[in-house]
Amino acid sequence: MGRLVRRMGRFLTELRRRKVYQVTVVYVVLAVGTLEVLDILVPQTPLPDWSVRLFLVIAVAGLPVVLVLAWVYDITPGGVERTEAAGPADHDVPPTEPRARPSPADTAAQPGTLDPLTIAVLPFENLSGSDDARPLAVGLHDDLLTELSRASALQVISGTSVRAFESEGRSAMDTGAALGAGTVIEGTIQMAGRRVRLNIQMVDARTDAQRWAERFDRELSAENIFDLQVELATRIRRELQARLTSDEVARQPSLPTGDLEAYRLYVQGRRGLEAWGEDSIRAAVRDFRAALDHDRDYAAAWSGLADAVSLLDWYSYAPVPGAPMAARAVERALELDPDLAEAHVSKAIVQVAPGSGRDAPAALRSLERAVELRPSYAYAYAWMGWVHLVLGDAERGVEAEETSTRLDPLSPAARVFHAEALLAAGDGTAALREVRRGREIQPGRPLSHMFEGVILHHLGRFDDALVSFGRARDRIQPDGTSPTRAELLAFEAVTLAGTGRLEKVTPLLTDDDVAADTFCTGLIHAALGDAERALENFERVDPWGQLSTECLRYFYPEVLGSIRHAPGYPDLIGAMERSWGVA
Repeated sequence: MGRLVRRMGRFLTELRRRKVYQVTVVYVVLAVGTLEVLDILVPQTPLPDWSVRLFLVIAVAGLPVVLVLAWVYDITPGGVERTEAAGPADHDVPPTEPRARPSPADTAAQPGTLDPLTIAVLPFENLSGSDDARPLAVGLHDDLLTELSRASALQVISGTSVRAFESEGRSAMDTGAALGAGTVIEGTIQMAGRRVRLNIQMVDARTDAQRWAERFDRELSAENIFDLQVELATRIRRELQARLTSDEVARQPSLPTGDLEAYRLYVQGRRGLEAWGEDSIRAAVRDFRAALDHDRDYAAAWSGLADAVSLLDWYSYAPVPGAPMAARAVERALELDPDLAEAHVSKAIVQVAPGSGRDAPAALRSLERAVELRPSYAYAYAWMGWVHLVLGDAERGVEAEETSTRLDPLSPAARVFHAEALLAAGDGTAALREVRRGREIQPGRPLSHMFEGVILHHLGRFDDALVSFGRARDRIQPDGTSPTRAELLAFEAVTLAGTGRLEKVTPLLTDDDVAADTFCTGLIHAALGDAERALENFERVDPWGQLSTECLRYFYPEVLGSIRHAPGYPDLIGAMERSWGVA
């Protein structure tokens, strides 16, 4: 009886979620209203008396059709879409099932739970009346975040997330709750001639009370901008009683560049990298090279150049003529500043880049050094979690991605990486929550839709998974970046096989994109139950990529289980690990 009551409760909840109640009320109100109008108008017109009864019959007959349509479809800002079925994440979890671990964003939503040592520095508002001061405002904000993130006593929300609140006009309390920060720092910047003025205040996000405010006036120069960000960071740490460790004191930063134009170009290049498109990355290469033309000893510009060149290679974009190799740029950055955390992440990216003699264990050491230098470096934690996954340590991957998400809660990439790690660790319900948060932040990312499909498959929701794969295919990039068309078709094949539609799986083996991808071909053979041919294809994979490695290690147990128990599986894992530089 109790089970029946719970099922009925879930059914009523599902009716509410799919807006069936609302649609029924609207339909009945419109039908009754129309009947009343007809009842008044029909006697005054040539229409026969039975017209009212005919409409009543049509209205009654149409109600079930409308209810079915309301159940299946929903009207969204993007048009009419099929309503996604609810899974365990959408209903109360039965007592016999373990509850999914909460995300960092869930645990920091109430003002009373916020930690004042978790701080969000909002972008500085430009009051200069022109865009000339914008690079300065952006650079000073970025540098302040970097300087604050060196202190292990603080947790500093990443610039990716705080920039979402630029010009939002929210209260500090609302901003802190949204970002999980107990302290919010706001500022305005104004430039007049050769002088710059910064007004800054610190607000307790738990009470919306101002803790500290000050105005700074400086002559405009690279040295003064650097001194200002160091002084600001010192004042903030002092106000929050966040002491530096002896090692952190010993690593006091030095002036990165004395050339203001090199600084402006560097800031512009970093913004180009964040856009992640081919044109913006190529523009970033030009900006970093121009910055180095002004100052050849600008270590951060060498690191930025390494990242831009690496990303062009990573996404198979054409290289920029005359640009140095990424490895050489990283080497130069670390020669100039061995304690530059960004350069250690740049080195890690080079160490796991395709076609570079990959060394994932060395990349992990580089990332560990980066977070030692900058304990609040969300980007480094995201890469660290990724490397842990490809090396076979899902639990440590989850730990790193949880930290990345806590420090950068509004990064769609961080959410997707976190979801991957959670699924690899066997927590599909939490993974679904995370990937959907990433999709909500940036709806157009095909990778989010693809991983949502993979997770839904693991939760047994095959039809919903196919819908997600279709959305990913509609948004796929033509440049070969992940996910590729072959990967999506292979994942769809596994899910179609799960529904028993093998007649739709076999033809995918003849698709040109699938045929050119050895791993995807093997995965489809595995979906068809041909473990021998699947293993033959997997043995020819070289090099192994992120998705193929994660699939072989963690995903699709009902399809790849026989492979994992085959005599040749240890040798296959050995070949895969050698592809990542594991001895």
